[in-house]
Amino acid sequence: MKKFLLLILLLLTPSLLSCVDTLEDYYEVHSVVIDGVIYRYIDPSDGKSTFRRGDMNSVGTYFLYIYHKEEGETFSYDKFFMPAYDRFVETSMKDKLQYTLANDDIDQWIYQYWLDYEFWKEENKKE
Repeated sequence: MKKFLLLILLLLTPSLLSCVDTLEDYYEVHSVVIDGVIYRYIDPSDGKSTFRRGDMNSVGTYFLYIYHKEEGETFSYDKFFMPAYDRFVETSMKDKLQYTLANDDIDQWIYQYWLDYEFWKEENKKE
């Protein structure tokens, strides 16, 4: 009897494991309309959010920027931003916000953004 139960458990294990939804890290995608044009950006100060893969709905691929919005400021052409290029965007069914999946490339771009942003701030203080 024990061998039979063990056999059933071994047969059910792969199907039970396939039901587990994987967790993924995402960056929130913000949208702003300037002169009728939609700009989508990631604010690296938001950090990452973690969602189950099954909680996300596809939206589409958009050109994104990396941009840090200081308190009380809005996205503008004269502030420092850098491209994150075309990224696939999804909507969370939990909070209805848009996100893009985090990966090594975008993590490296964000790291580089912070270095360049600090340099840009220092350069613009001198003027």
